[in-house]
Amino acid sequence: MIVRVATIEDSHEVFLWRNDETTRAMAFCNEKISWETHQAWFTTAIRSRRRILLVGVQDLLKVGICRFDLSEKYDEAEVSINLDPKARGKNLSAKFLAAAIAQFKTTFPTIELLATIRNKNKPSVKCFTKCGFKISSVEKYYSYFQIAFSCT
Repeated sequence: MIVRVATIEDSHEVFLWRNDETTRAMAFCNEKISWETHQAWFTTAIRSRRRILLVGVQDLLKVGICRFDLSEKYDEAEVSINLDPKARGKNLSAKFLAAAIAQFKTTFPTIELLATIRNKNKPSVKCFTKCGFKISSVEKYYSYFQIAFSCT
């Protein structure tokens, strides 16, 4: 698995992945988004100092995107991933997340990692748990995770 920083050339695939029905069902915002809205968000995101977008590539195919949203104090980051729908069910999510975290930690080694996952999103819960995240609290619709140790 190769992990690299996202570029504007990745925008179209990420747009398609984001509007996928399963992705929307698990996202905070379930609405389809327009190309214009996505393009504005993506352009801002790749230029931001507090948002890191990493793309996973396996066998020359993009498998997904991992986002790290850094806090104002740069002491923690919220992590999320979205796989290309064609990459689902191939045991790539934890491999991709682990590789993305490893790359992120080369620049930000001391930042605590957090994740918020819909309770019904069992594949993401499994992926993040496999990479060392532990549940810190549970609410009606979401569970909150913190990383307990580095991914292996």
